[in-house]
Amino acid sequence: MRGPRLRHNDLEPSSFDSQSQATTWTIVQALMTKTSGELSVDAFVQHRSDLVEVARLIVNCPFCAEDIVQDSWMRWDAHSYPATRARPILVRIVKNLAIDWHRRRRRERAGIEAQKLLQHAAPDLEQVVNARQELEIVINALRELPARTVRAFRMSRVDGLPCVEIGRRLGISESRAYQLVGFALIHVIKRLDR
Repeated sequence: MRGPRLRHNDLEPSSFDSQSQATTWTIVQALMTKTSGELSVDAFVQHRSDLVEVARLIVNCPFCAEDIVQDSWMRWDAHSYPATRARPILVRIVKNLAIDWHRRRRRERAGIEAQKLLQHAAPDLEQVVNARQELEIVINALRELPARTVRAFRMSRVDGLPCVEIGRRLGISESRAYQLVGFALIHVIKRLDR
C-alpha cells in the first residue's frame, strides 16, 4: 500500500515531526547535493562485493577477480553512466573484462605450449650432425650393394611399397623381393653399428 503523496512544502525541515524525520531529510539533502561522481562512487561501492563474486566465478581466482573489479571501476568512472542503473551496467562491465581476461590467459597458455613444442621439435646441433653422419653411412653402405638390391630397398623403405609390388616392378617373385630388401637392411644396420 502506498503512503500519502508528499507535496513540495511537506519536505521543509520545519514540517518534520521527529528527530528521525529530520535525520532522513539531512540524508536526502546530502544525496541530492552530491555530484554525479560521488553518486558514481556510492553505486560502485554498494555493488563491489557482488562484482568481485561475478568475476571470481568466471576467472576462478579471487586475486584476479579483485584486479578485474578495479579495472571495471576505471571503465565505470570514465563514462557518465546513470547511477540508477549501476548494477546491470557494472555487472556487464565486469563480465566483459573477466571474459577478456580468460581469453587472454588461454591465448598465453596456447603460446607457451606452442613455444615448448617448437623447442622440443627443433633438433640441437649435435643431433643434426649425428643424423648427417648416419645418413652418409647409409648412402655409402647402399653404394656397396648391387643396383637391383638398392632399388628394392628404396622402393620398400622410401616409397613404402609392399614386396608384392616390388617383385612385380622388378620382374621377380615376392619372396625374392623380400630377400633383397632384407639383405640390404641387414647390410645397412651392420655398417651403422661399426
